Amino acid sequence: MNIAVCGSAVGPDKIILEKAEAIGSFLAKQGFTLVTGGTTGYPHAALVGALQENGKALCFSPAKDRREHLDDWKMPLEPKAEYVFTGHGIPGRNQDIIEAADKVVIIGGQIGTLNEFSIAFVMKKPVFVLKDSGGVSSMLEEISAICKRDNEKVIYFSRIEELPEILKL
Repeated sequence: MNIAVCGSAVGPDKIILEKAEAIGSFLAKQGFTLVTGGTTGYPHAALVGALQENGKALCFSPAKDRREHLDDWKMPLEPKAEYVFTGHGIPGRNQDIIEAADKVVIIGGQIGTLNEFSIAFVMKKPVFVLKDSGGVSSMLEEISAICKRDNEKVIYFSRIEELPEILKL
């Protein structure tokens, strides 16, 4: 199963960075493939956590190639991860991330994360939001309530220990 971790590429909060890394580690230990946008911040912390556990990771870069990924976008390149250079830019590559994922975890975030959330919501993919992680994640409960039409699943969690149970949903 593929689990996307979407969130703030800025990722300034050290406690949330540690939680993101722990989430990546947990997902790898469960045998899930981590899907990210190949960016910095919270998604990168999750990627590092997954790779430390020898997990599989699939990163969708907005760049058209490795050089553009590193030089123009200034994004990290982890040797153990698989990269898909979409050439779609942002938010174009966000669609690729969500399409590749079975479920989505949101950590903090800005406009790109809101876009990823919106795509997942419309596609009725289960979304799991780390509470108190800042950014747009603090508004997603209200946004979900306003936009809810059918049986979209948006679940909020505070502790990594809650993930095994809620990922079954």
